[in-house]
Amino acid sequence: MRSATTAASKETWSEDWLSVIIGVLVFPLALFSLSGTDLLGWAVTTSVYTNIGTALAPAAKTYAGLDGVTALFLTYASLLVVLSAGVAALGADRFALSFTVVFAIAYASWIAGSYVYIAAATPAEQLQDPE
Repeated sequence: MRSATTAASKETWSEDWLSVIIGVLVFPLALFSLSGTDLLGWAVTTSVYTNIGTALAPAAKTYAGLDGVTALFLTYASLLVVLSAGVAALGADRFALSFTVVFAIAYASWIAGSYVYIAAATPAEQLQDPE
């Protein structure tokens, strides 16, 4: 049985409005890069690779000292915190485990799809070693 607070928050908030609010909060963080301070460059990116050790890296060169696995974990943790807050505002629960499974499957698929002989790359790009 849900509490009155949960029912009230579900009537007040919708997924659409929470998406707008989260976007409005994250957008200024991205704007800091215009001033030369990159606050989100630690997020992970995946590039086409031949050596799995070079598949993951931080999105910005500013964070080049950060290894790819750490960037992946920071990306996962930050998304988990932000999205869990949104889910809690909607009055739902049991989000973390489901999100973790979906994130792991999705990112493993992205990494697998970035392998140079699987990725949509031209033959010339496949012959060049991206490392």
